Amino acid sequence: MLCLVVRDAYQREEARELRVALRELFDGVTWDTVGVYLFWDPETRDILYIGKDSKLSVRFADHNGLSHRSRPGDKRQEVDFWFSNHAALGFSVVGQSAAAHVPGEDSASRAEGQLLETYRLLMDTLPPWNRMGGATVGRRHARPRESILDLATGPLNSLLVARLTIRELAARTDAQRHEATIHHARLLSSFEAGLSTNPAVSDQDIRRWLTKLVAEPDKYGATMDDHIALATSGYLLLTAPFSS
Repeated sequence: MLCLVVRDAYQREEARELRVALRELFDGVTWDTVGVYLFWDPETRDILYIGKDSKLSVRFADHNGLSHRSRPGDKRQEVDFWFSNHAALGFSVVGQSAAAHVPGEDSASRAEGQLLETYRLLMDTLPPWNRMGGATVGRRHARPRESILDLATGPLNSLLVARLTIRELAARTDAQRHEATIHHARLLSSFEAGLSTNPAVSDQDIRRWLTKLVAEPDKYGATMDDHIALATSGYLLLTAPFSS
């Protein structure tokens, strides 16, 4: 289930740095290599493109001209044109833990379809760099609610969103540990709500599950040391990047 959002914004010369961070963070050990990603305008928060891939760092490289191959759907021209007129480009990942990966199950396609259809319902069109909608099974879960997209582009300061940027998180193993602990509560909150990529999951829900995990660690497979480290770190007090 995809219920982790990590945001960042980069300049043209920082693309390689962000690619390395994506490769280190979404490596299939803690976080799955599979996920949905979004390009967006850091100034207006307007979404430019919604996509998905089984190897997030590789697809980011394709879009930014960092690989020697050309794949259908590459957005190199769009990204190049963007940087000819703008200083920075927003990039976010909607991901899942590696433990949640189920071979043969394409949760990223469903989430992509849901997000694209949500955008279409709100804007009566697709994002400007998208040419077609996503998977039909995902579209059925779409509702015209801006909050599901605001999670990716920044206005919302939700605990569904990582407390650090992609590059900051990749550079800090302690923060990755904290995010994995929070993610356990995100997953349980989302399962309880019955929806993936669910904006109805509140910070109160996540904090309630964090409390349950500490109270009954054996029941939920929680690690007490990780919860103590999170509670004493002040990490939960941080504001998610690009929140308004």
